[in-house]
Amino acid sequence: MKKHSLRDKAFMKVFAEKLLKARENAKKVDRVSYEEFAQKLGVTRAGIHKYLNEVNVPSLNILERAKALGVEVKYGELDIGLIKARAKRDDSSPEAQMILPLAIENLTDQNVTIEVGSRKPNAIELNVTIKFEPKRARS
Repeated sequence: MKKHSLRDKAFMKVFAEKLLKARENAKKVDRVSYEEFAQKLGVTRAGIHKYLNEVNVPSLNILERAKALGVEVKYGELDIGLIKARAKRDDSSPEAQMILPLAIENLTDQNVTIEVGSRKPNAIELNVTIKFEPKRARS
């Protein structure tokens, strides 16, 4: 079996998650069979499994076809996946300590306020306030 780099592993993980969501959506909404979905991607049923099980790195051709199915891996998602892969390997790594700030980056301006100030020369003071609201029960 081919040994993949951490970047490849991170990419394969994000791609697999998005491909699975697209597959489930195609099945539920459009009643697309597994074989039809694989055909639209240009692979066999076994090929889909290799992507979902993070065995193969998708080629550029597959990525283009996947994009037409609504599967697109963005640069930021790849970096977060890579950081998580490195953090999983070593809990004391700087990447492990970066996961929370990256999660915070995804918050909206509705629940985060940031104030930048300076009390001393050559220093910046950063005050971050995050409001967490409990999830509401579905009715």
